[in-house]
Amino acid sequence: MREARRFLTHLRAQRTITPTTGTLRPAVSAHEDGLNVLIVTSEAPPIVSGISRCVDRLTTGLRGRGHRVDVLSSVQIPRLSFGEYRFSAMLAYWRHISAMTRDYDVINLHGPVPTMSDVFLLLAGARRGTPVVYTHHSALAVRGAETLSGVYNRLHRILSGRADMTLTTSQFYADSESRGSGRPPVKVIEWGTDLRPLAEKKTDGPLQVLFVGQMRPYKGLEWLIPAVAGQDGMELTLIGDGPHRADYQRLAAGATNITFRGRVSDEELAAAYDSADVVTLPSVTQAEAFGLVVLEGMMAGAVPVVSDLPGVRDLAAGPGTIVPARDVDTLRAALRELADDRALLATRSAQARAKAETLTWDSCIARYEDALFTAIEARGTVAPVTAPAMALAA
Repeated sequence: MREARRFLTHLRAQRTITPTTGTLRPAVSAHEDGLNVLIVTSEAPPIVSGISRCVDRLTTGLRGRGHRVDVLSSVQIPRLSFGEYRFSAMLAYWRHISAMTRDYDVINLHGPVPTMSDVFLLLAGARRGTPVVYTHHSALAVRGAETLSGVYNRLHRILSGRADMTLTTSQFYADSESRGSGRPPVKVIEWGTDLRPLAEKKTDGPLQVLFVGQMRPYKGLEWLIPAVAGQDGMELTLIGDGPHRADYQRLAAGATNITFRGRVSDEELAAAYDSADVVTLPSVTQAEAFGLVVLEGMMAGAVPVVSDLPGVRDLAAGPGTIVPARDVDTLRAALRELADDRALLATRSAQARAKAETLTWDSCIARYEDALFTAIEARGTVAPVTAPAMALAA
């Protein structure tokens, strides 16, 4: 019992239920107290990743619309890491987690995450207890374990059928998740970005190419750096850090048109987007589910040049250029075309901005809120008025 109290006290200590302020519309709530929501995810702040940022904005946005939101992640549930392999201890904590979930109106689970999302779906799914809305980010794709990843993806798809509803960020994954009889309803809800003023772009000088992300093998820097190194009229800026940064700096040695900036502040990142002509995501894995940095670059008028991957290509389609993964020559040619044709660059830049303006966080949060209510109403459950913290204290 003392262990359970320590675990729940630790979780409650991280709750901030004061609504945020901003331009969000009033909450569309079934009752004046709003919903009690639990988000279960592998990564959340202070972890730095795309998923962590999306979860953070989702949490803040739902709170701003009058809902109470708790986040259960690897920040609270320990995990073991062996290089790129991570294993959650969720199963060991399941008795406490199961008791806690009964005090929520709806659960938003993010995956696939081996030993976490699969355990949760297996033990809490099948449309019993609290409704589960499952956010499917992408297929699992572990470098060097492709066959095992494929087996896991097939098994996880069976488990995702135990959720009340599935959300994806692209039509590709929506079609995959909806195939077969007896599957839960599937909705496509893209992530968002902040609407902000558009800075004026330079019309001369080298093409400014921007990469933002972790310095890891699956990001495709082994192909991006050779595509740009030594190219006249082209400069590459790389923002981010990671265990392989030194390897990529050695790969770029001698290239005077490539700059590594490491991690930067939010203000510096916004300035980098504003000065970029192109935002690129040359990833080589289907685990790249959406490309949040691509959308942020598009809001600043940067033209996306991305690998042909599910989700990422959906986002870049129209204003962007989509190239095969691991293809240095095609990637270089795509960048060369934009560097040599400023009229084309300006046209694509305007198109990128226009598309980004349709994908804001305000719209994303409103659609998530609607999905959560839909899952609750489909079950015929009534949201309790008492907050989870009060129920747990009782």
